[in-house]
Amino acid sequence: MENVNVMGLVPYTLKEGVSEADFLVAHEKYVSESVSKTKGFISCTILSDGDKWYDLAAWESMEALQKAFEDLQEDTNAAKIMSLINQEGSDDDIPLFSVVKKY
Repeated sequence: MENVNVMGLVPYTLKEGVSEADFLVAHEKYVSESVSKTKGFISCTILSDGDKWYDLAAWESMEALQKAFEDLQEDTNAAKIMSLINQEGSDDDIPLFSVVKKY
């Protein structure tokens, strides 16, 4: 795996009436056509406990992650994702973590 320096954990729920399958198709399109082309992107993992969902995204730097947040505002694939979810809090509330040690 590439050198991961920053992890972001985005919490959300699926909107009422949105199926898991439809969400996953839209999310895969967003990652493959948009986020994966952002310099510094490493990976995204989707986590769920059944009701609550999380995107755990790995980035090479805080600058790369911030650029992705900026680009998200004008991305049609991101707009599709946002239409399917209830994001908890704002982008400013997203927990960001520096990677201290990987095993």
